[in-house]
Amino acid sequence: MTPILRAYRDALEAGDNPRVQETAEPTDELAWQARWFSGACGREFTANSGDNVVIRDFGEWNHEAGPDFVRCTVRVGPHERRGAIEVDLDAAGWEQHRHATNPDYENVVLHVVVQRPARPHFSRTVSHREVPQICLADHQPADAAWNAAA
Repeated sequence: MTPILRAYRDALEAGDNPRVQETAEPTDELAWQARWFSGACGREFTANSGDNVVIRDFGEWNHEAGPDFVRCTVRVGPHERRGAIEVDLDAAGWEQHRHATNPDYENVVLHVVVQRPARPHFSRTVSHREVPQICLADHQPADAAWNAAA
């Protein structure tokens, strides 16, 4: 477990940190990455396309330039895919951060969006391959850590 993930878990478990108690949900991308990587967001989702998405392996948290998580395994519909996962607060982040024109994002297999977008956004790679997208606001896992933080 990485130091930042350990600190996040410890703060949630302690319950005496006023900042954790005042905030119903993390408001920055790094905190959401920690929540995602810990599995607190769940493992089963429905993509914007309607496909069932199952996280088989959260992979490794990438602390370098490029996608947030690498060497992940995700099943989208009947197809298992191995690659990277990108987490953005807003679906528009894909374009704002120029992921669509960055070859480092060609192997992204899932775009995780925290907030429900006002309008649909298409996540694509340099080769114009659509990247499946899930919105965490559309899912409420039964996981105790999620409910304790919310």
